[in-house]
Amino acid sequence: MKVVPLLALALLGACGAEEASTSSSLTRPPGACGDIETHVIGEFSGGNGDTTTVTILRPGKHVLVLTAHDPNTWNIVLGPKTELVHVYAVGYGHQTVTGVPAGVDVVTDSMVDTGIWANGYQYPNHDTNSLLTLASKRTHHDATSFHGCHTASQWLINEDMSVVSDCKVGYFQADAITSCGNTGGETCGHSGSGSGGDGQLQ
Repeated sequence: MKVVPLLALALLGACGAEEASTSSSLTRPPGACGDIETHVIGEFSGGNGDTTTVTILRPGKHVLVLTAHDPNTWNIVLGPKTELVHVYAVGYGHQTVTGVPAGVDVVTDSMVDTGIWANGYQYPNHDTNSLLTLASKRTHHDATSFHGCHTASQWLINEDMSVVSDCKVGYFQADAITSCGNTGGETCGHSGSGSGGDGQLQ
């Protein structure tokens, strides 16, 4: 396992802000959402040459669902108390996953590779709902949380389940707790609408 550099210190902001943002109002203590949590990260395109780094510091067992419309490489970094049990990456373009420890199940789908694809980066949104349905079938786990932005190159899932990204200025980070015990559907940030909306702030 790899330990993250102090990325969070460089990423400031609040839920729904134009610049780097965080879902700080959507927090849960470790273990509050079950033995295995499933976190969904969605983008239209990754920044930094279509490469996105996803760091998980949250203790426990996790499933990651990663989606980008454009071809993207997802680099995974794990904290010392984080166990990754499954990764599902899906998009219209080819998706690649790196940095995953040996033995972790990794599945990728794309329109160009398998003819199976979905993409969502807004919430609530029809495209995102389709993504969550597909992800549930492919991973056999319902999503615990969803986090999306049109363009971002770094995501950090903190120990308290707050999520920080470098969501590109002019866009917004959408966040939701989609399933956690008896509470769910809590959102933070702006909602998107339409299947082709770009999520830009007006």
